[in-house]
Parts: sequence; structure tokens; C-alpha cells
Amino acid sequence: MALSIEQLLNIPGIKVLSSEDHQREISIYIEFADNYAICHKCGQKATEFHGDGETLRLRHLPIFNRPVYLYLRTKRYRCSNCDDHPTTTQRGDWYDPRAHCTKAFADFMLMELINSTLSDVTLKHHVSYDFIRGLLNRYVNAEIDWKKIKHLRVVGLDEISLLKGHRDFVTIVSTQDEQGRAEVLAVLPGREKETVVAFLQSIPKRLRATIEQVCTDLYDGYVNAVKEVLPQAKVVADRFHVAKLYRAAVDDLRKSEMRELKRILKPEEYAGLKGVMWLVRRNSEELTPEELQLLELLFECSPPLRKAHAPYAKS
Repeated sequence: MALSIEQLLNIPGIKVLSSEDHQREISIYIEFADNYAICHKCGQKATEFHGDGETLRLRHLPIFNRPVYLYLRTKRYRCSNCDDHPTTTQRGDWYDPRAHCTKAFADFMLMELINSTLSDVTLKHHVSYDFIRGLLNRYVNAEIDWKKIKHLRVVGLDEISLLKGHRDFVTIVSTQDEQGRAEVLAVLPGREKETVVAFLQSIPKRLRATIEQVCTDLYDGYVNAVKEVLPQAKVVADRFHVAKLYRAAVDDLRKSEMRELKRILKPEEYAGLKGVMWLVRRNSEELTPEELQLLELLFECSPPLRKAHAPYAKS
């Protein structure tokens, strides 16, 4: 059975009015399904329709790598319970009015920061630096409702630099929800061991006991913090950093081998190996027959590079 747009959005309490497929974005026009607002003074339902409110433009999760914007048409209602009968505009807890996006998109952006920089994320998703920084600032001081979490099992620790030149670090703490989807737990200021230790100690003992693995980079501060607070957990080096180190080692080997080949080969023979740097860095499945032939020529000249490239190509 085909899913409706409302089911795909997975936002409670809204109904879809229409949708448009533009060249630059997918626009979906929605409104609240309920015909009332919660009075901002007494907290009770205000049911007397007073007029249309503002239309909010909210960034939502992308579809097929295209940006999605929700246009939320709100309504205002008058409260009959208060003496002065104030009016209140409809609100929802599933979007962030300060960031002009859904909370699902905010979580998605924070997850995109893992193993990436702010510049990477801003360029990839066409958002501003201030937008990402604003999300981070609000998450840094956010308190976690541990009562809603049954178990953790896997925890991730990753550092990112907010400024160019590897400055102004923060630590992103992540886990998996009940469906196995990645979820940001917290964003900690800095990357010092003491900060991570304090956070891990703030986790209730019942949840600490459920942590089986902590995935992190090779930073000693994170590793030692885990060993100190979670002695039962297995520290796992995340694939991204392991692959990065291995690729760097292969690159160093390629440079040294090319220097040696330049010394022992004739100039015209060495010229035939021009452009091999990018061939070594790419997966063999992505290369053309001509590029594979050139790569094979390089490996014939350098057996050590062939041996090193085999696991590199699979990473």
C-alpha cells in the first residue's frame, strides 16, 4: 500500500494541504489537525477561532537529496476561560521556531557533524554557519531525560572543531534508539578528559551498566575517560579514523615509491605513470579500463604498493 505524504512526514497532529515540486526545493503546505490552541495564560484549550496566524517556513528532512520545506499555516484562537479573553497562535513541540526547522532536521544536522566539520555540513546542506552553531549552543546546556532511556548499549564519542584551524572543539555524544537509529545525546564543550568523565558519571548507574561498547576516535582523553568510568565497556576505534590513518600511510608509501621509481626509471617510463595519485585513492570498481591498466602498470613497478593498496581499496 502506498504511503501518504502525512505518513512520510511522520509529524503528529498535522494534515497536508498541498505540495509542490520546485526545481530548488520540495514545498509541502500543512496545518494543524486540531481546531484549537493552548492558551498562553491559563494553559487550557482556546477554541473560539479568531483569525489566521503567521505561516512558518520550516526546513525538514531531505527527500532524494533535495531540500524539503514545510509551510505551516497557523490559526489564532480566543480563550473563553480567561477574563480578558486573550488570543493565542497554535504551536507545536515538533519544530524549533528559533532555528526555523523541524526538530527532526535539527537532530539530522547534529548527526551529520559526526566525523565532519561545520564547513562540511554547511556546504553539503546549504545552511549557514550561524544555524549550525545555534543548534550546538542550545544542545550544549540541554539536560537529558534519562528516565525515557531504557538502555544505551553503544555510545559514540567524537570531536569536531567549530572554527577553522582546529580550534574551539566540542564533543558529540551519540547512541542508538530502539530502532537502531543514531541519536545525539549531548554536545559537550571542549574535548578534555575531565569533561567527558563528568558526563559519563552523570549517566545513572542503571544505564551505565548497559553500555557494552564505546566507539571513539584514537584520542587518549576519550579512551582513558571510558576506561575510568566504564571499565566493563569495550573501546572500539571508529572506522572513519582507522580508514583515515590507513589511507594516510598508503599515501606516504606512494610518495616514497614514486620518488624511487623516478630515480630508477627512464624519464619516458616515469612519465607514463602520470596521474596515478588519484587512481590509488579511488576504489578499483570506480576506475575505467584505461585507468585500471595504468594502475596495474604502477603495481608492476612497485609490489609493496600493490600489497598496501589491497585492503585500502576495500576501506
